[in-house]
This record gives sequence, structure tokens and C-alpha cells, in this order.
Amino acid sequence: MGPRVWGRLAPLRSLPAPFPAPSVPSLRPLLLVLVAGCTTTTVPVTERCDIDIVDVAPTTVAPGDTLVVTGRPFTTPFDTAAYIAGERAAVSEVDRTDCEACDLCRNQNSCTACDDCDACATECTVTCVETITLEVPPASAGTTDLRVYNAHGESRPAELVVTAAPDSGTPDSGAPDSGATDSGATDSGSSDSGAPDTAAP
Repeated sequence: MGPRVWGRLAPLRSLPAPFPAPSVPSLRPLLLVLVAGCTTTTVPVTERCDIDIVDVAPTTVAPGDTLVVTGRPFTTPFDTAAYIAGERAAVSEVDRTDCEACDLCRNQNSCTACDDCDACATECTVTCVETITLEVPPASAGTTDLRVYNAHGESRPAELVVTAAPDSGTPDSGAPDSGATDSGATDSGSSDSGAPDTAAP
């Protein structure tokens, strides 16, 4: 005898999911990123080169003096650092006088500030004058070097003579010599007051 069947089984139905099924994110943004990563991107960078120091005036200075450096290529005071005998100097001004024609010529000939642009030689080396004004920092006296740095690069050392800082001229505040004489008592020179010898012969 077979198993007893108590009732008719209801057909199976798909029950609603308690939570919505998670959506699968699109892979298109990821593919776009991967494709973009394979393309070549040009990023502008600052050209690196030697800074050319043409002149230093004066060549003999003392701490606190003003020094003017002529050369190229210069940028701005905030981008410029100058060192004398390893001590940083305060840069007060970076000036580019009559350099508009030079900048225009370089742009027209696709020359950067670091390029040796023959087509613009007159405009950039004769007409255009670039200077840095700085204050000489406290430094040891003697023959030393000056170095300049900016976004383009650094200069070769330029020779400079540093003298000792000038005397401030403050008089000696020490008390003058009073010249007091010897106050010691003089010898009284009193003679012997003893009685004469009365011994018998």
C-alpha cells in the first residue's frame, strides 16, 4: 500500500524578494578611464637650465650693502633665492626692463626662456636687461661666491669679495680711569726712644 496523501500540494510560486536585487554597475566609466589612461597627455613643465650671471655690482661689499646682479633668465622675487657664502640674501626686487620685444620674439620662434634663440639675440641680450636687487647678509670676510636659484635652475658661482661689517661708531662706555693716588700711610720714621745703655765698663 502506498503512502497516504493528505491533500493536494499547491503549485510552487516565486515569492517576492525581501530586498530589491542589487543593480550591477555599468562598466562603461571604468572602460573610459582605462582608455584615457592609455592616451598621451602633455603636461607643461618649467624648463630647466643654467642661470647666466653677466655682472655683479659692486664686486666688493660689506654685510648690509645693496647688490645688483645682472643676468638671465630671471623670474620674480618670490621665486628667487640668492646665497652669499652660504648665507641667504634678502631679495628685494627682480626687474626685467625692455623685455617685451624679447618675449614676443621668443614666442613667435617657439623658444623657451632657456633656449639659445639666435633669432632673438638682439632683443634678448642687448635690449632686454634683467636684474636682481638684494641685500648682502652677514657673512665672513674674504673672497666668496654668489649663487642664484629660481624655477629655471641655478647659476654658476660668481666671485664676490666681502669685507668686515663697518664699525657702528658707538663710543666706549667704560668708566674712565679715576687716577686715584696711593692712599697708603707714609712711614712715620720715629727714632728709637729707648734709654741709653748704663752698663758699667
